[in-house]
Amino acid sequence: MLTWLSGFLMNPALAAGALGVASPILIHFLSRRRFRRVRWAAMEFLLDALKKNRRRVRMEQLILLALRCLAVLLIALMVARPFLSRGSLASLIGAAPRSERIIILDDSFSMAARTGAGQTTFQRAVDSTHRLVELLAAESSSDAVSIWLTSGTTRPLVAVPRLDGEAARRIHDALENAKPSHRTAQFDIAFDAIDQTLRTAATQANASLYVISDFQRVDWASPDPAHTPTPAAAALARLRAPSRNLDVVLIDVSSATPANLALVELRAMQPQVVSGVPARFEAVLANYSSEVVSGLELSLSLADQVIPPVHIGRLAAGEVRREPLEITFPAEGSSILTGQLAGVAAARDPLPLDDRRATAVDVQTAVNVLLVDGEPSGDPFRDEVYLLRTALRPAGRAASGNDLTVVSEADLDGMDLSSFHVVVLANVARLNPAGRNQLELFVRNGGGLLIAAGKQLDLDWYNESLYRGGNGPLPLALGEQIEALAVGGPLFPFEWDATHPALRAFVDPLAGALRQVQFDVFLTLREAEPPPTTATMRSDSAPSEDRARPRVLIRLGDEARSPLLVERPFGRGKCVMLTSSLDQDWNNWASSFSYVPMMLELVQHIARSPGALLQTIVGLPLICPVDPARFSDSAIVRGPDYPVTAEWPLRARTSESGALFEFDQTDKVGAYEILLMTQTGLIRPRRGCVNPDTRESNLAPATRAQLEAGLPEVPFTYVRDMDSMIAGSEALRTEMWWPILLIAVVVLMTEQSLAWWFGTRG
Repeated sequence: MLTWLSGFLMNPALAAGALGVASPILIHFLSRRRFRRVRWAAMEFLLDALKKNRRRVRMEQLILLALRCLAVLLIALMVARPFLSRGSLASLIGAAPRSERIIILDDSFSMAARTGAGQTTFQRAVDSTHRLVELLAAESSSDAVSIWLTSGTTRPLVAVPRLDGEAARRIHDALENAKPSHRTAQFDIAFDAIDQTLRTAATQANASLYVISDFQRVDWASPDPAHTPTPAAAALARLRAPSRNLDVVLIDVSSATPANLALVELRAMQPQVVSGVPARFEAVLANYSSEVVSGLELSLSLADQVIPPVHIGRLAAGEVRREPLEITFPAEGSSILTGQLAGVAAARDPLPLDDRRATAVDVQTAVNVLLVDGEPSGDPFRDEVYLLRTALRPAGRAASGNDLTVVSEADLDGMDLSSFHVVVLANVARLNPAGRNQLELFVRNGGGLLIAAGKQLDLDWYNESLYRGGNGPLPLALGEQIEALAVGGPLFPFEWDATHPALRAFVDPLAGALRQVQFDVFLTLREAEPPPTTATMRSDSAPSEDRARPRVLIRLGDEARSPLLVERPFGRGKCVMLTSSLDQDWNNWASSFSYVPMMLELVQHIARSPGALLQTIVGLPLICPVDPARFSDSAIVRGPDYPVTAEWPLRARTSESGALFEFDQTDKVGAYEILLMTQTGLIRPRRGCVNPDTRESNLAPATRAQLEAGLPEVPFTYVRDMDSMIAGSEALRTEMWWPILLIAVVVLMTEQSLAWWFGTRG
């Protein structure tokens, strides 16, 4: 009832004062005189006169009573402050056109950011939604209202056919129970779902769309000068088709000075992590604010094991810092490394969800390396792989993490390579067709191959079988054997790609040691086109097909700048060609202290990756490939709230590579665990994690100018302050209290005049 009255009265609760209209009636009845009948002959003539005037007196009393009741009713109505608006007037005469009022409430995780008043942005958005619904009810309570969320749902949070009292309660309860999700804002999904709903509606009514959000730039501002629309902008343009009468109102509830700290990345910097051996990781921290923050730390943990925190210190305004980490995992198996921003600055961070990040790690017992010795010898210093074997497993207390197997080229035939991470061909003359196919499949499936030159290489066979015009794993075609004396003397490394993961450590003093390595003999390579300079090469390039462009890592100092070390991705693996020998027949590299770190870094870089890690971002599925020969097709998933929340049963589905489990209930950030069952009945846990999408971490809102540039085909009304919107709506109302006051005064004066006149007539 109050909701309906709010469409006509500014103070609908005060309309209860209209009940005071009963007071004159009560007074009238209570004030009637009670007579005691006494028979008196002299009064008979007066009684006859009174009977003749009784009807007139009663009519006069009823007129006065009606005027007094009307006066009370008018005063109560005046206090309730009635008004007339376009919507309320149309409702009164029954001519109000029905409209669809669609409200989109942003519930992405950025809306959980605390503002200066201690209130979150989402709470401000909910308050604005409450006030907007009240305003819509006041304008036209016959309109249908639906509220949608941006967390990827294709159904409204609540929908009501009209704004009566019951509908208002439903909307209030739904908003009070709503909370910001861990997802990003998916406006495009919400807009497309609304578009489909309007298309399938029985009647095409007028519609108004209200978007209540913090309007982050990543969602709305065009990323390029050509103003290419974002997915949200493109979907909104589709929704507001020229044939559809849709008014768009953007209500911005963002903070005036948004600020946020975020741990945007935590990742391993090497393919294989070996138990007991320090592994390189990198944490990326960002300060999305206009102020310098200090006193920042990075807390790390492995499951229940806490690692000493890393002191970060200061982060400049807008700075994104890459912090190198070295982590040693105590045991093999599936594990999770978790990072958490800590310290004084983190305690003041308004958005804590993205201060924490995890990465899944499959810890191996060792990197399995197969060394194929092309020139075995009883003399260790003449053996082709002895020096490499010593470099990959140096003496000392510190473990290298490499497990070496040495075979001859004849032993390679028919060997199962699936258990190895790296294969090294050291001065191997040639392979038979079966061995070549097996080796090529190994690299294509993700393995690493290192080919080292030597005097025994059959150059024609390598070009025909392993290069094959660029269709094989060999990075470049082999040329002729060159002696350094023939080109002016001994050669030394001249330049190398310091951005490459295997060469990042080669700064002084290692850089000086590498420059002093002398190369007496090498093989030329037939470069198809002038290679790019090392400065223009990117270390993060990831070709998607076998014919990826080779990357020269080290060049010699001859006039032609001949390649010494070349890498090329092939399938999911990598192949590296060393144009000189691994022993000291063609160079003295093994006597330089740069040899051991170079070989260790090369093997670690090209080693087969453990496969798909069990990690994803919120809203995307966790995928766990399994070997159907080892594991059954059923598993159990435990979420971050286990055991508060129940386990999920899971069934495997077939894929091209075997079988996989796919879990899509990833709505919460945290650690997940998939319990796999082997064919023998043993349980093998796989630990994974779900992280927030850090594109949401930069809270900077799009300005009105950026919104206009990003929505060139969508006219909209921009509202920064709900108070101004409500005030503007109230300005369109015409209040009626002053005419009612004049009428009440006239009624009271009329009542007084008539009462005097009736009294004087007797």
